[in-house]
Amino acid sequence: MTVLDIRNDDDAFQILQDAIAGKFDNEVLQLNFDSWPCIHLNVKGERYHSTITYSMMKSLIEYQKVIYRTYADLLNKGTSLNLSAAEKKSLEVVFKVKEGSSDLLGDAAGAMTEFAKGAVGKMDSKQIIITVLGAGLLFGGYHLASTHMNNQVKIAENAAKAEQDRLTEQNRHEITLELFKNNSKLIDAANESEAAYRRFLVSVKDAETASVGENLTLKKADLEELAKPERQPTQLVRLDSDYSIISLKHKANDIHLTIRDVAKGKEFSAWIRAGIIGIDETRKIANAFLEKKTIFLNVTARANDTVTKSADIIGVKNKANKIKLPINVLKDK
Repeated sequence: MTVLDIRNDDDAFQILQDAIAGKFDNEVLQLNFDSWPCIHLNVKGERYHSTITYSMMKSLIEYQKVIYRTYADLLNKGTSLNLSAAEKKSLEVVFKVKEGSSDLLGDAAGAMTEFAKGAVGKMDSKQIIITVLGAGLLFGGYHLASTHMNNQVKIAENAAKAEQDRLTEQNRHEITLELFKNNSKLIDAANESEAAYRRFLVSVKDAETASVGENLTLKKADLEELAKPERQPTQLVRLDSDYSIISLKHKANDIHLTIRDVAKGKEFSAWIRAGIIGIDETRKIANAFLEKKTIFLNVTARANDTVTKSADIIGVKNKANKIKLPINVLKDK
């Protein structure tokens, strides 16, 4: 039996990377969650001194419902109405408030243990890790800082650290895309968890600042903007369709494209991230660009009725001519 201890996001991402590479295939696993994921919410303001308001409490209840729904969906239990009382109790997140502030810490380790328990016998070892740890990252708010909301990410102390942070974040982004490729239900989990966090932030719109985890801190102006009724959030969606490749540029290890949805006529930027699709698929995209032919692409993006952003190509169903091209066609001229 392989015992895996998950204490923080770093552990989770490393184990996910190993699982995607096949390290734990066909192994019997034991997942130990040590206070992970931790839901850390901090609110500062005159009426948030050692206080949880009704609106905050209501948003936390909605967050708990998201965990129930995600558990039911990922483990094919229908809806949350089908969960037993014992399952719901095991999935409960207990929030503690630090004295002197509205600093909330929610321990979801017990919930993830229940996720792992429910997955045994229904999934192989790789699927268990992707499903359970993927859900844990979403519940902990990792995915939130890169969404549609204005945020102030911590500034790196120096240039070397900034570059290391960029590489780490890029690697994590690539792992996240692999999670969505392997289990599309995690896209729904991402949207549900982000919506729950958004409700929490809207509930404290009069606060001086509000933080989710370490990477997202909103000031009062941001909170007020977020709470405006007309603000339409984006959702993580699949945009699989036939596309024309308008432009293609090689940047470092990634490829930046401008693509146009043939059916909708909508044009937006997209990325091919290193390691997400194979070289043969990348060549097919380059061929479609050079031959000015359409190609069917599997795309994830954040979108609403008017905006499409953070798009990534995660697969190709080729409809272009299958002409093999030399790899140097992808380099900048």
